[in-house]
Amino acid sequence: MMRLSACVARVFVEANGVAAGIETLVLEDGACNVPRTRFLKIQRTSHPKLNVTIAADADGLRIEGFVTKARRFSPLATAPGEFQIFPVMDAWVAQSETPPPAPRVERRWLNSR
Repeated sequence: MMRLSACVARVFVEANGVAAGIETLVLEDGACNVPRTRFLKIQRTSHPKLNVTIAADADGLRIEGFVTKARRFSPLATAPGEFQIFPVMDAWVAQSETPPPAPRVERRWLNSR
């Protein structure tokens, strides 16, 4: 099981004592526990999409067209630790003539089983 939480404009994943987060658009705070391997299999189906919609409530976790069980859902979520908050980059992008570089993806993570 892993803990999935959304708050402070980030989505966090916690498993085995390690937490990771990514800046994103969060419409509602919330947190739940989900089976790690099931979540990973569902996420792999969304590759190479840049945006994925995830919603959770007491009925379960919905990722695009998939639904899976979610345990210990809470509409209240807190960040799993102290994270440095950087200013939003929109102003920089608006002033620049060149687009920001595309995110670099390690190929080995996409094909690992």
